[in-house]
Amino acid sequence: PRAGRAGGNAQDASAKAVPDQPVLSRKQYLQGACIGLIAGLASGYVGVGGGFIMVPLMLAVLDIPMSLASGTSLIAIMILAIPGVIEQGLLGNIEYLAGIAIVVGSIPGALVGARLVRVVPERQLRFIFGGFLLVAAVMLMLNEFGILG
Repeated sequence: PRAGRAGGNAQDASAKAVPDQPVLSRKQYLQGACIGLIAGLASGYVGVGGGFIMVPLMLAVLDIPMSLASGTSLIAIMILAIPGVIEQGLLGNIEYLAGIAIVVGSIPGALVGARLVRVVPERQLRFIFGGFLLVAAVMLMLNEFGILG
């Protein structure tokens, strides 16, 4: 069951981008913690943000809309990245200038992507995300075979 948003001024009505907030059970919160554990392990071990794990699991297990899954995974990734960055920094595993260069491109890309969530239908978002995961998997395999360099 979904709970409606409180309030109701004209701005809220025209902002249709904000989906109803789901009402989660204690079991779903526990499942969410398990999703976070898996994502945290992946983040710390192989340096992935964890969104590729969190989003599909939130969609399937917690049954929340794609827009909420993507936003929720972003806040979780932001917070879980801190201990990973500290530990990787202590190990000397960070190329700081490359990281900064990636951030320079990522910030505008993230802003555009977040705005697209407002206009792209849920089903399309799921297909786009799935396609992105497939492309990433193929690139990883090609790289492993030495095809990409």
